[in-house]
Amino acid sequence: MFTITSYQEYAKDFGIRLKSYEGILMYVDNGAEIPEQVLFIPVSINRKKTMMEAVQEILASERQTAYELYFQAVKWIMPDAGKKLRQLKHIDINYNHRTAMKLVFGKFTFTDKPIDLDVKEDETEYGITLAIDGQIYSIQVRDLPFSYGYHKFFERL
Repeated sequence: MFTITSYQEYAKDFGIRLKSYEGILMYVDNGAEIPEQVLFIPVSINRKKTMMEAVQEILASERQTAYELYFQAVKWIMPDAGKKLRQLKHIDINYNHRTAMKLVFGKFTFTDKPIDLDVKEDETEYGITLAIDGQIYSIQVRDLPFSYGYHKFFERL
């Protein structure tokens, strides 16, 4: 099992390039050790604003696409990912007017190598609504593009 630091050293030793994206992460906290899936919107965060102001500015500014990401894979490098995720400052939101979710800011790190599977990438998008502090926002959701590479770990901003 790796830690973030040991994986970064491993990647360096074996010429694996890593790339990171900051953004918004949303997940259902159903009590599982680590959320199975999360929604990730890669976007720059304005740290001069409050968390709520930054989220509202991002979601109101333009059409946003959230990527569905299988999150449990991080447990191989971050066995305490669920605990760390729950310790982050969050905003409570509602997804499609019924499911409670948590929204946090974070940084995802991926390998630089695109995912190479024997399946066709699913580019299907569907719309969802998010209710945040009395405001309703519409976003598009799709599977994470293969070009992002393999997700390795998550860090707080």
